[in-house]
Amino acid sequence: QQYHREEEADRTLGGPVQLTDEERYKDCERFTFTCPQCGTDNVYDSVFEGLGDRVEPSLTRCRHIPCGSRPIDYVVNISNRLLLDIRRHIKKYYSGWLVCEDQACQNRTRRLPIAFSRYGPICPACRRATLRPEYSEKALYNQICFYRFIFDWEHAVTKVLSPDERKKVSKTSSEKEAYRRLKEVPEKALATSSYSDVNLAKLFQAFASLK
Repeated sequence: QQYHREEEADRTLGGPVQLTDEERYKDCERFTFTCPQCGTDNVYDSVFEGLGDRVEPSLTRCRHIPCGSRPIDYVVNISNRLLLDIRRHIKKYYSGWLVCEDQACQNRTRRLPIAFSRYGPICPACRRATLRPEYSEKALYNQICFYRFIFDWEHAVTKVLSPDERKKVSKTSSEKEAYRRLKEVPEKALATSSYSDVNLAKLFQAFASLK
């Protein structure tokens, strides 16, 4: 149901419908968590990794094999990192930078020009092309949805894993609980919006309750 609502939001925000997860999140920034033990940057873009008998939750082990630590044991640290990243993306949206659509011009400004055409504000530098948000509402919405996606255990089990892989991961209930807690961080923000009508003021306010 929640992913159906995302499709409605895509329609509202001008995007195509029926995208695969890979297509939907291809432009999103990956989530990086630095291992507290060895300092290695672990980059995440899915709930599980590996295939068949080797499938396991992505937070099971540090990328630096000799380290031997388990990022999943640092749920509070990961949650804090996730919250900071979401706040950074919201701040980026509210910074309000506009860029010229003309690649040859590349004008960048935070000042909305007076002159408008039917396509939007006219770039004051080249006076031909229009200005567009450097970081759009849709980009912010997709980014926060991506953060939810990479910790959405149930969705990954249902949509990504084979029946045999599902049996294997069904034995890891403690890890499932850790993912549920992490998924709550972006979910609390998205719950304040109506999915198909993203209210960024409410989205921003939501983080006051997560401090």
